Amino acid sequence: MALQLTSPPAEEPITAAEVKVHSRVSGAAEDPLLTQLIGAARRRAEADTKLAFVTQAWTWYLDAFPRFFELPLNPVQSVTAIKYLDDAGVEQTLDSAVYRSDLFSRPARVTTDFGQTWPTSYPVANAVRLEFVAGFGTAADVPDNIKAGLYIAVNDLYDNRGSIVVGTVAARLPQTALDLMMSDSIRSV
Repeated sequence: MALQLTSPPAEEPITAAEVKVHSRVSGAAEDPLLTQLIGAARRRAEADTKLAFVTQAWTWYLDAFPRFFELPLNPVQSVTAIKYLDDAGVEQTLDSAVYRSDLFSRPARVTTDFGQTWPTSYPVANAVRLEFVAGFGTAADVPDNIKAGLYIAVNDLYDNRGSIVVGTVAARLPQTALDLMMSDSIRSV
């Protein structure tokens, strides 16, 4: 099973200007670095939480039809297509009348509609492809707790640019503010 980003988010959930206010950074010299760190922090947080923050399109590859699909990212806005290699190895697009999308459950699910069954797929790797759109919407739609967690993550990356700290005693708390923000986002979505 593979998950491939097919259309990245059009914007980040937070901006360099917002991070500069949070981190008390002034001037524009650090903007390129902050922009890079925002992207890195977002990608890591999305992977850790299994959430898509800003609208983005994905393709999920499977070897065969499962009993039902539990989508690997949330919130799911829509399932745009299910494609598969039929028993002759020819790509087909499954008629949307065959399946139902439950976008309210977490994780979102796709099941066959009443009285329907999944078709037989060709017995090769990645024979089934589910295309979907996930995310809260625009940056303005991303919950505040996620944004707050991203500010903390970017600030940590900005302040700690290496893997070793010399000349100080530091300890990581059992659960950081970032962990609390992101775990809360999973429950509240």
